[in-house]
Amino acid sequence: RLMEEVRYQGAFIFKYSVRPGTRAAQWEDDVPVETKRERNQILLELQKRISLEIHRQAVGQVEEVLVDGPSKLDPERWSGRNRRHQIVVFPVRPGEDLAGKMGPVRIAEATALTLIGERCGEFA
Repeated sequence: RLMEEVRYQGAFIFKYSVRPGTRAAQWEDDVPVETKRERNQILLELQKRISLEIHRQAVGQVEEVLVDGPSKLDPERWSGRNRRHQIVVFPVRPGEDLAGKMGPVRIAEATALTLIGERCGEFA
């Protein structure tokens, strides 16, 4: 219910495991591994749905993007972040270096992790 109310843009979600030297390590871990796995999957799926809903709100919008560099998954696209710290990928011209520049990108698609768009102006 908290995740639904707060609607985090993203979250790092992992199963609990004992960390030696912490206070919690002194107690027995009484939650079965299967229960941890199920709870972890529920949270991951919920966060994925919320992230996708949030990202879909940007489709059709023009976002100002600060370019980081080439996309890790597609060398013909570059990656950057908008003012809400969301990842935005978009195509660049061959040989073009936009690292560290800002410019407008019209968002055409959204996934739970990424906004995908097209340049719609100059980068400076």
